Amino acid sequence: MNTSVLRAAETNTASIKRGILHSISQDGWLIVEIPHPSKQLLKCYWLETSDPHPIHLAQGDEVLVAISPEPQERPCILGRVKRYPSSHEQAEEKQDRNPENLVLKADQQIVLSCGDSTITLRHDGKVLITGVDVVSRAARTQRIKGGSVQIN
Repeated sequence: MNTSVLRAAETNTASIKRGILHSISQDGWLIVEIPHPSKQLLKCYWLETSDPHPIHLAQGDEVLVAISPEPQERPCILGRVKRYPSSHEQAEEKQDRNPENLVLKADQQIVLSCGDSTITLRHDGKVLITGVDVVSRAARTQRIKGGSVQIN
């Protein structure tokens, strides 16, 4: 049994420790290394929040871990520890989330789908637009060009 879990149980209070994400097991457990006072590896849960942009942990991330006073309860990662981004970094991040141009690339095809509507871009150059009703509007001239144009 981990000594920090024992210490937390003896005092009947939870402890908060900093650790390093050692690995993510194939069955989804987060393995955290607590380096002090002696190196320990803990199998942890992580705290899921309602944030629409959840954190994505990676090996080597510094994390904050809550260790319960109850030995049968698993520790829980509360979040990643890092410096708060400067206003310049925040502006860059905001710009990355709202680019003026969005380029999606794929080797075979890109499909945008919502309900009964889809737009498919294929690698052979074919564009397929399907839907219950397809509406095309232009404030100015609307042109249809092609080698041949078939309507109905």
